[in-house]
Formats: sequence, C-alpha cells, structure tokens
Amino acid sequence: MQVHGEHESVVIALFSTGTISAKEFKRRFPREFEKIKGYTNGADFTQKMIDNIVNDLGGIDWEIENGKYTGYALSDEVKQMHLSRLSDEFKSEIMHLIENETKKGPTQEELILMCIDIDELDYEQKQFVEKTQQTSQMSSHTTSSEYGKYAIGWIRYIKTDNTLQVTEVQSDILAARSMCDSTIYKAEARRQGLGDHYLAEVARMCDSMQRYTERVYEDSIAMIFLLAAKEGLSVEMLTSKDKEDSPIHVYEDLPKSMGMIKGNSDIERRKVWKYQPPHLS
Repeated sequence: MQVHGEHESVVIALFSTGTISAKEFKRRFPREFEKIKGYTNGADFTQKMIDNIVNDLGGIDWEIENGKYTGYALSDEVKQMHLSRLSDEFKSEIMHLIENETKKGPTQEELILMCIDIDELDYEQKQFVEKTQQTSQMSSHTTSSEYGKYAIGWIRYIKTDNTLQVTEVQSDILAARSMCDSTIYKAEARRQGLGDHYLAEVARMCDSMQRYTERVYEDSIAMIFLLAAKEGLSVEMLTSKDKEDSPIHVYEDLPKSMGMIKGNSDIERRKVWKYQPPHLS
C-alpha cells in the first residue's frame, strides 16, 4: 500500500473535493495548496491532474500489518543476561532505556507496522534484517508476525470515539544507526573487542536501507491521517515535551512539516500536535 508521507494531507484534501477550481481549493485548504501550486499554474484541478499529483507524491509500496500493543515484557532473567555482558557505564544507559520503555500490563494502544517483503532485499540486506529482527524480538520490540516480512518501523496510537492519538513512532534500524554515532556505544563496542569496524559495518548496512528508512516515519503518520479521514476522526500526536528520550525532529519537525499545528488535546490536559482531515466517505 502506498501513502504519501508529508503530502498525505494534500492527497486527502484532493480526494475529498474531486475536481475543483484552484481558487476554491486554495480557499478551503491553503496549506495544502501551497505544497502543490506548482502543479496547477492557475489551472483548475481536473481528475487527470489529481491522478498525476497523487502518483507523483507516492513512494514505498508498504506491506501494512495491524496489531495491538501489549507492552514491553522483558523478564528479569533476560534483562540480567543482557546487562551482565555490559560495562557499568553502558549498563546505566541501558537500564535508563529499559525503565522508560517498560509498560506494566496491557494498554489500549494499537499498532500499524510498516513492513516490506524481504525478497525485495539483496543477500547482505536479508542477513542484516534477520539479525536485527532477532535483536528486536529479544528486546520484546515489535516485529512482523508474517513469514518473509520485515517491519522497518511502526506507529503506536490510542483510539477514542473522536480521536487517534499517536504515542510513538519507532524504527529499530534508525535506532541502530543512531547508536553507531554514540560515544557510549562506540566505547562499549571497543570494550567487547568488536572495534570501530563493527559499528561502521552496522552503519553501512543501515544506510543501505535508506530507501525505506527515509520514508518510514512520515509514511507511518500518513497512515494515521488516512485512517482518521476514512473514519471521520481527528489526529493528535505527542510533542517532544512528552518524548524527551526520542529524536526531537520526530516529534517536532516532522508533524509540523506534515501540516499539524499545536493545540490542546481532546483526550487529556496537555499540548499536542493536531490535524483534522476532511472526511473521506
């Protein structure tokens, strides 16, 4: 399934109006019009023009998998097995991550996994994602339940009667790539005798997946936009204030680039990113 990343609000707006004059589209959707005004040159939106715009803005053909989030569930034995191998400095860092990620009991959150068919990859990439998936499973992270599929990333959200609230956008490959540049992780790799070449190789393989990773976050949010539009719901997304241990660009720059604006949550007392799509019947 193809979605349209930071342009999904444009596509939803076009689908909601159908053929329409450029002037009227600009009046109803000023932010979306600014993103595609180069296509129109003042001309009205015909069905052919709309089809061309939608095709041009497409990207990865994702395999979508839906699920329920039940919380991280690392047993004490698994935690100790991992921690016993680490230096004190690195152990402290990992414990901090575990404490922030651990959930007690099931939650009401739902999942959308952005998956690819492993057969699309070359031999080296297949070996890499298989190892990455094993590591994710050991950490009780989300992985695809379907044979031959690999989850490049996922999005977690809460669904209420009126709202879909995004609580997490994540990718283990992007997380691994970030670790390769971490001073603490580099020191730990050296302590374990892996050397700089190990993280350099991990970084190289992560970079080889860039075709997917450069779109996975925005396409994940685009899936929520589309789902909300089909069900007549609004969208919220947590801000960096609530996600202090996550990359700031994911919870600040990205939602802003996708046309979201900050406002009061309809679910709880906090500031969130908000988007109200037109209803697609």
